[in-house]
Amino acid sequence: FFQAEDGIRDVAVTGVQTCALPIYMNDFTHRLEAAVKSCSMQEENRKLAADLASANAKLAARVEARTELVHRIQNHETRTEWTLDMLGASPAVKAVRETISQLLKSPLGNEVGVLITGPSGSGKEVAARLIHELSGRSKGPWVPVNCGALPETLIESELFGHEKGAFTGANSRKLGVFELADGGTLFLDEIGELPLAMQSKLLRAIQEKSFRRVGGSEEVKVDVRVIAATNKDLRAAAGNKTFREDLFYRLNTVQIQMPTLSQRMSDLPFYAKALLSQVTKGIGGKAPREFLSECFPLLENHDWPGNLRELKSVVQRAALMSQGPVVTAEAVANALGVAHATPLRKAATLTLAANNGSSAPVAAAVATAPA
Repeated sequence: FFQAEDGIRDVAVTGVQTCALPIYMNDFTHRLEAAVKSCSMQEENRKLAADLASANAKLAARVEARTELVHRIQNHETRTEWTLDMLGASPAVKAVRETISQLLKSPLGNEVGVLITGPSGSGKEVAARLIHELSGRSKGPWVPVNCGALPETLIESELFGHEKGAFTGANSRKLGVFELADGGTLFLDEIGELPLAMQSKLLRAIQEKSFRRVGGSEEVKVDVRVIAATNKDLRAAAGNKTFREDLFYRLNTVQIQMPTLSQRMSDLPFYAKALLSQVTKGIGGKAPREFLSECFPLLENHDWPGNLRELKSVVQRAALMSQGPVVTAEAVANALGVAHATPLRKAATLTLAANNGSSAPVAAAVATAPA
């Protein structure tokens, strides 16, 4: 054994409180090892508790998403049958359908990044959702994010989540969209609006499939396929140094260019009918379910600068203005804001009896419109 004062000092340092004096080396060593082991176990327990809390938070988020989905299904709020036919059949859509078909057939189709380009309202999100629903990731979560709508100060937190106390107002841990999309697809709409400072962190998360929450030190691993969309020319933006070139190449493994609505006018009746079914779904009474045939020439004569988004708005207004089970040409004209005269379908000659017994031909316009 050694001197008492040495033992007292060492006991104070190691936190061993129960050694009797004099202190024997074997006993001291045993107790010291026990203290070290106890500290190690406590640290391991803290880590396990943090991992368990993270897993519980992730599970709770998934349960909430699944519960919401089940609720919508039970209330007949979603009955979408996802097929390539949803894209239409016009020649302009043929390339889109072929690219998606090749993607789905490839063994790598569930993993590679996809960049969908095209003007605003052209159906980029529908194409992205279609890829998800027809892929091997369809049983995983679908998480869409509009990058242009995220406040710049909160973008990192929205993408990667944050730990409790990471910043003012962070009262609890929050999971980001990358973590919520684990096992499924993350759709980043308007990717061209993402600030340059955040693009490097996004690139790392996509390449490494891992990230750190804001205020955290733990590396979080995820299995996520990213589909991005933009109405900008990202290649030109990369040349102008307003978009990272390396991120562009990472996203652009497969590119899909969505045509404008004016480039696929032969599909317009199909789109209009599908949108009418969508906007009147779940509405009882005499909500219109069909278009009169005279409606389609009016729709086809429009330029559609807002593409499918504008068409949906017009269909909704026309349905609102129609009284009865069908959408009329007059309602469509009013929805488009154009003058419309009901076309003459048949001219009939009626004979009216006059006081003098003679008859006079009268031309009457009879407007008939098949359903």
